[in-house]
Amino acid sequence: MTEVATITYLDRLRASMEDLTQSRPSFKGLIYGVSGVGKTVAAVQIAQEITDSTKTIHYIDTAQGWVSLMNHPELITNRVKRMKYINLAQIEALVRAVRLGEDEFGDIGTIIVDEATSAADTALDEVLKYRASQDKGKDPDTPTQPDYNTTTNRVRKTYNELLTLEGIHVIFVAHTRKDKDARNVEVQSASFLPKLGQKIKQPLHLIANLSGNEVDKKYIRIFQVHPTRTIDAKCRIGGLPPQVEYPQLIHQVKGWLQGNVHEVEETALVADNDPEVTSRVLIQTDSVVTIEGE
Repeated sequence: MTEVATITYLDRLRASMEDLTQSRPSFKGLIYGVSGVGKTVAAVQIAQEITDSTKTIHYIDTAQGWVSLMNHPELITNRVKRMKYINLAQIEALVRAVRLGEDEFGDIGTIIVDEATSAADTALDEVLKYRASQDKGKDPDTPTQPDYNTTTNRVRKTYNELLTLEGIHVIFVAHTRKDKDARNVEVQSASFLPKLGQKIKQPLHLIANLSGNEVDKKYIRIFQVHPTRTIDAKCRIGGLPPQVEYPQLIHQVKGWLQGNVHEVEETALVADNDPEVTSRVLIQTDSVVTIEGE
């Protein structure tokens, strides 16, 4: 290796390094739940709160999910740009445009994929259609294991590129599915293909199951952010109890993004019919949780 080449190589290494105390994460999350619970509204609410005022929110809509925002006109602002989803090639092109900073795509602060599971299903349909066109003996309506494997790899690569965009928040919205685990217990999770779901979840900071409860004639959305025997969830954000309402969730997410540790006020859990999650009271300071009565 020549001296000039060595210098260039070292310069590239140095350019890729930064002081960890100066590093700030971008939020990567997944919100899933049953239809009508308010996943789209929650995703856009979070995006509006965490996206810098100079940046736009890019909303990828696979199934007319935007109509639920009509009941929340405060969320429909000029900086929310809707893109009607066609196929994964769109997301791949979007990633390239963001990386290159081309035109208005260089101003994106948050990308919402609503719904990420529907986009994955469409990708499977594309694989089936193509392979049936190449093999006249293949049933275009019956996927086989190779079809699932190809779809998993393609969606994984595309979503991974999206999640590795520097300084861009990414929020996935997904439907829910129920499966029996090895103990024959029914577990709720996002409705990805099993192998794909495991791959997508790895880099995420937060996976929240969204549900709703009526309290004093008001509809309250509850985010389950830590897993139980019956609910799949994940939380890398310190200071969050197992279940939170929106104000507490966004308070902690914003503090986490800013590199601050915030004290969380006393909060009550809402039972989810899981004997391990009851209406006990948690008191949480920094990231230490204690449960009254235990």
